[in-house]
Amino acid sequence: RLIHQATTDALTGLANRPAFLDHLEDVVGRCDAGLVRDCAVLFLDLDRFKVINDSLGHLVGDRLLVAVAQRLRMSVRPGDVVARLGGDEFALLVEGVDGPARADELAARVHRMMAQPFLLGNNQLFASVSIGIVHRAGCQDTPEDLLRNADIAMYRSKRAGRACTEVFSEVHHAAAAGRLDLENGLRRALAQGELFVNYQPIVRIPDQSLVGFEALVRWRAPDGHIVQPAEFIPIAEETGLIDAVGAWVMREACAQLVALTTSPWLTVAVNVSSRQFARPDFLAEVEA
Repeated sequence: RLIHQATTDALTGLANRPAFLDHLEDVVGRCDAGLVRDCAVLFLDLDRFKVINDSLGHLVGDRLLVAVAQRLRMSVRPGDVVARLGGDEFALLVEGVDGPARADELAARVHRMMAQPFLLGNNQLFASVSIGIVHRAGCQDTPEDLLRNADIAMYRSKRAGRACTEVFSEVHHAAAAGRLDLENGLRRALAQGELFVNYQPIVRIPDQSLVGFEALVRWRAPDGHIVQPAEFIPIAEETGLIDAVGAWVMREACAQLVALTTSPWLTVAVNVSSRQFARPDFLAEVEA
């Protein structure tokens, strides 16, 4: 009973994350020994599951997870491993695949089965999954590497529009590592004063008179490279750093306007994130 509890997801009866990693380690070892052909990992995440939890409650959400688990079991061959990794994340492990076609076919079958409505009590629900696939074909990836790479591919599929499948490539890994470097660099930039503001003049067309400026944030990295907003603002939005960036730009623009002129009609426009509008202290921050 203890072994069962340690290796089984209590809600769905599927293998849990530790058990899945054990299965994956075993398959990887047999691949390396030439006992089986390639293997593939599929990482699945339910789309918009939080909406179901928030609107219908966690009991319905749990019933949906159980129903999804049953459909995933029906999608695979005997011997393939189905696991719930936690929350609304699932994983499939298929071995003996001959190239990527087998995993792609399995992903397509999962999408087809998920397209059918779920009847849960008085509720008819529709749910889709985003799937990331990673193949192991004679490489030295560890089980943890494979699961991480499948997860990266899954997030790529979500950004592609949900209910999609994305196959991992090293380009994805490099992009994920680059995003992490950019996030860490942005935190450093805020702490070490690497951000600065460019001021784009706003001119009245009829008489070409200057009426104000638009404040545009830029980032000068330690190597002198200027990082453009299109590169770092989306990451700032995603991580919540946009609050600190936006507040800094507002303070800097106000201080610069005071230093430039005492004219009462000269203004400065500052771009504001929707996240900042959602903060209850935003008005007080602007007034200050």
